[in-house]
Amino acid sequence: MRFSLKRKITLLIVTVIVSVSAITLLTCTTILNNTITKHYTDYSIDLAKTVAVTVDAERARTVRDQIMEIYRSTDDKVSSEEWGTPEFDAYIACYAEIEKSADFIALRDQLREIQDVNHVDSVYLIYSDRISEASVYIADAAHEDCCPPGCFDPFFEDDYALADDPDKGIAPVVTDTGAYGWIVTTGMPVYDNSGTLVAYANVDISMEDISTQQWKLILIVSGAALVFCVIFSLIGIYFSDQFLIKPIKRLTETSVQYYDADSAVVRKRFSELDIRTGDEIEALADAMAKMEDDLDIHIHNLLETTKELATANTRADKLNVIANLDALTNVQNKRAYDLKTEQLNEAIKNGTASFGIVMIDLNDLKKTNDTFGHEKGDISIKKLCKILCSVFDSSPIFRVGGDEFTVILEGKDHAQADALLRSLKIQLAALSEKIESAPWERITAAVGYADFNPDSDPDVDTVFQRADQLMYENKQFIKNNR
Repeated sequence: MRFSLKRKITLLIVTVIVSVSAITLLTCTTILNNTITKHYTDYSIDLAKTVAVTVDAERARTVRDQIMEIYRSTDDKVSSEEWGTPEFDAYIACYAEIEKSADFIALRDQLREIQDVNHVDSVYLIYSDRISEASVYIADAAHEDCCPPGCFDPFFEDDYALADDPDKGIAPVVTDTGAYGWIVTTGMPVYDNSGTLVAYANVDISMEDISTQQWKLILIVSGAALVFCVIFSLIGIYFSDQFLIKPIKRLTETSVQYYDADSAVVRKRFSELDIRTGDEIEALADAMAKMEDDLDIHIHNLLETTKELATANTRADKLNVIANLDALTNVQNKRAYDLKTEQLNEAIKNGTASFGIVMIDLNDLKKTNDTFGHEKGDISIKKLCKILCSVFDSSPIFRVGGDEFTVILEGKDHAQADALLRSLKIQLAALSEKIESAPWERITAAVGYADFNPDSDPDVDTVFQRADQLMYENKQFIKNNR
């Protein structure tokens, strides 16, 4: 059966345009999907790292040790695979007291704050126990379907490699299940002040919302491609009675060779044709070249935006850490202290606060600066800070003034506050008596300590003022007995 040239040209134009539109749509969809997946994967890594360095590692270690003590002493363990059964509920009940403890609540609330601020599905801590070959939940910030402490999953294949090399963390894993939807999961190791692995900070981030937007965009692009197909087909039919075999052939060859699977951007094939027929075929070639440029710009902008977002997130994380550190001593600064007091005041309102405040003031800093210079004064400050870090190695230390430091004692350090204070005074006394040391190294310091009293202290500042007053009295005593 013979076809007229008009039919052949019409069929060719329709076929080429539909093919180009489909390939372009497939290219955009693939690039968009890969870009979204990479963005969320990088974001999950950054957020997991942020959780790992932000979470209170010492409190996490305390809660973990309590959970693992019960876990290892329990013979009839029931994994999360039996969730909802009476046996599972009875097993989880063994950890009920831990779930009510101040340390656990504070740890969970800290994780929830991070989770809610970053609008992610779940932030939680797990501990990989190589002995029992199980991943044990320490704390889960989820508001619904929260995994209770002591809940555990048997090791998967990747968990064995993680247990053998814990520093590498849990690489991002993208899953799409009926229970949890389309999510990416990443975990990073949490270390305490001594550099010991405490747990893994895991982050689950949902990509469902962006998936919906992606499909809407695909539908819009598909509709636009359909409109282009109809318009260009009508143009081809209108000129089908003219001698257009050569330009049509060139357009056909260009369309067939248009897509390059090894290229991440649109190629300039239509722009290179340079068809000058002076009619609608030339307009068609120009329109396809413009579409080509627009797609190239769109894809380039999308990739650049993704790179800038990743760079901005990394820079923000670094600046946040730097903003909370004292430049001279590398301990936390007044800003970090203010953030900590906000957390403690919230705990006071909730009735879960238990802490003490140590105030330390370096004596004779002005005299050292005036006599030997500010560089020697800085040495005295660092010398005092080194002693504080040595004594209170499990507590946050803040430089709140030029010669003033504050230490907030919680948990284990709070329980042994008297012993720590004695150790501090002994080390300070020994340092001040070293005759062979330089004058700016024979430092003395006034110390004051106050415990939080839930019956009389409405906020952290009240405790701070009492500690500051006791420190002042100690400073006067030191001056009077020199």
